[in-house]
Amino acid sequence: MIRHVYDDFRHKGDVDGGPLRDLAAKLVDEVIRNRGQLFQFVDLRTPDTYLPTHVFNVAVLALLTGLKMDYPPTKLHELAIGALVMDIGEMLVSPEILRKKGKLEPSEMLEVKKHPETGFEGLRKKMRDLPATSMHVTYQHHESFDGKGYPRGVGGGDIHEFARIASVADMYDALLSDRPFRRYYLPHEA
Repeated sequence: MIRHVYDDFRHKGDVDGGPLRDLAAKLVDEVIRNRGQLFQFVDLRTPDTYLPTHVFNVAVLALLTGLKMDYPPTKLHELAIGALVMDIGEMLVSPEILRKKGKLEPSEMLEVKKHPETGFEGLRKKMRDLPATSMHVTYQHHESFDGKGYPRGVGGGDIHEFARIASVADMYDALLSDRPFRRYYLPHEA
């Protein structure tokens, strides 16, 4: 379902955000109902399944964090939607760049660094029915607390709390995965 919505984002003018909202609601219910359980993350990643698997895992990690922060269900739902759409802008980056082994050229890195902004703008045009707080995750999930992130280089409290949560979950899950440019880390190393 995530892959279908992401593919629609790449190819269509308007995209129905309903399936993502429904998935977010199911995830919130599952995390609340089973808050004391350890979650088994999806780990059947190939180059073709990496992105949907990754954002699903990030959504679960973000929800577990939000639950520990005593977020109410409505806030958890918006956080989950944000995590599910955070990397949608990667659909507009060349697949050759995303799968490249080794270091990216400066021009390729520039294209990758555009995905938060292009994703956010695309969501505003194609999936207008998403909460603004959720879309901020897309825009700010690569900002850094020290102000050295992108796309705007903002830091600290200027980064929406949902984006800060998703950023940590994003990095953790990414470190657990084999990538074309590096080998995976074990959970305790990540």
